[in-house]
Amino acid sequence: MIQKWVRLLPYWLVVKLIKNVNASFFQFQNRQVRGWQIDKGEFFIFDEENYKIHCEHERKRRQEKVNKKLEKIDKMLSKDYNLKQQLKEDFKAEEEREKEMYQDE
Repeated sequence: MIQKWVRLLPYWLVVKLIKNVNASFFQFQNRQVRGWQIDKGEFFIFDEENYKIHCEHERKRRQEKVNKKLEKIDKMLSKDYNLKQQLKEDFKAEEEREKEMYQDE
């Protein structure tokens, strides 16, 4: 019997949700595969090669998002010099606070 949430959601959404959860390694037909257990005896499985490709695509997407955010921040900072100076001061103060906390322990 498949879990209730799997039955209620469309297949593509189930796959998307499951891919974001940590998977386990299984031995299947003499190959090592990565899989997610949907229910007792029911698994969603990637072979190792496809799983590595999937992970690489996910890493690239995350890096692209980070790069876009950094570009936006850089544009904002290049327009306003005072903001840049204030951020530098704030970061220095934060670093000093962290050093003091670690020295106290």
